[in-house]
Amino acid sequence: MFKWIKKKISQNINSEMGGCIIQNYNFIHMVQAKRFALHEDVDDNIFDNLLKILYSTEQIDKSKKPGDNFTPKENDILLEANKYCRNVWTNYFKQSAFSFDKEFPTNKLNVDKKETQVF
Repeated sequence: MFKWIKKKISQNINSEMGGCIIQNYNFIHMVQAKRFALHEDVDDNIFDNLLKILYSTEQIDKSKKPGDNFTPKENDILLEANKYCRNVWTNYFKQSAFSFDKEFPTNKLNVDKKETQVF
C-alpha cells in the first residue's frame, strides 16, 4: 500500500512540474513577443532573469524522458522560476494574480519550443 501512495505522490509531483515547465515556456514567450514583436519596453534585469529561467527550464525539460521523476532540486528550481514569473506578471505587468493560470495554461504549450529561444 505504501508503494502505491508513494507512486501516486510522485505522479502528482511530476504532473505539477511538467505544468510548471509548460507555464514557464508560455509566460517567457509572451514576454519575448512583447519585447521583440511588439517592441514594448521590458526591463532589462527582468528580461535577463527570464532568459536564465528559460535556460534552466530547458535544461530540466531536455533531461527528462516520459515517466522520469523530478529530483527535489529540479522541483525547487521550477517552483522558484514559476514564482518569479508570477511575480513579474502581477508586479511588473500589473495583472491579476488570479488570471496567471488562465493566461498561461499548464496543460498546453501555446508555442513551439523552437520559437522560445534566447535571442
